Amino acid sequence: MRVPIAQIQRIEAAKDYAIIHAAGRRHILRITMGELAQRVDPAQLMRVRRSAFVRLEAVRRVTRTGRGPMQLHLEDGAVVDVGPTYAKAVTRALRLQS
Repeated sequence: MRVPIAQIQRIEAAKDYAIIHAAGRRHILRITMGELAQRVDPAQLMRVRRSAFVRLEAVRRVTRTGRGPMQLHLEDGAVVDVGPTYAKAVTRALRLQS
C-alpha cells in the first residue's frame, strides 16, 4: 500500500520495521531507519533522531524546556523529541535561527 507523503505525520522505528503514522492510521513496513533514510526526500521527511522521521510540513510548534531536548509538536497532536545529533539540522530546516 502506498501512502502519500502529505498524509504522513511521522515514522518511528521498531527494530527492523518502520511504523508510519499517516491520516490517523498506522502502517508497518519492514525496513530499517538507515535504509529508509536513503529512500526518502529529506526536504519532506527529515530524520530528527535515530528512531524517528517527521514530515516538516506537519510541525506546528517547537518547544524546548531548559536543557531538555527540542520537541516538535505535530498537527496530529504527537510530540517528537529531537536528538542532539540532529538538532542543528532541524533548526536550519525549520528556519528557527535568524
